[in-house]
Amino acid sequence: MELTEKELEKFIAITCRCFQKLAPEFSAIVPEEPTIQVNDSVFLDFTGVIDLHQKGKHGKIYLTMPEGMINDVLQAIGEDKRDQEIQRDLIGELASTVCSNAREHFGSTLAISLPTSLNRFESLKLSLAPMRFVLPLKLKKYTSYLVIALGNSDKKKS
Repeated sequence: MELTEKELEKFIAITCRCFQKLAPEFSAIVPEEPTIQVNDSVFLDFTGVIDLHQKGKHGKIYLTMPEGMINDVLQAIGEDKRDQEIQRDLIGELASTVCSNAREHFGSTLAISLPTSLNRFESLKLSLAPMRFVLPLKLKKYTSYLVIALGNSDKKKS
């Protein structure tokens, strides 16, 4: 499962569109320059993870956000509750929406799992491919990250 520059641009567009559909104020989300990380990962307060499988290869995509940004998203969609269960549901739903939209672009051979929602400490146990594309997404004073980790990896991060 390889990712071309054009496909990375498509992920960026898909992610921004997902936020913009939530509320007009998210049209101000600014994707920053994607980077490649090797072995290191960024995890914020909440992370939504989706497993991907295509033609015998697998990987993960995850969206990680600070709690304040999640609360802003909850407020924008009219949700009054701010407990951890709601926050975890939202981050999982956002990750799932990004991947479902990506599946429309990459075709039906791209199999995606149900989302897994993790807190910062649970995220540290994820098994990820050693090379990752990291897309910072700025909104107001917050930065979230869409991370695309494609390729086979048995190495556990602890």
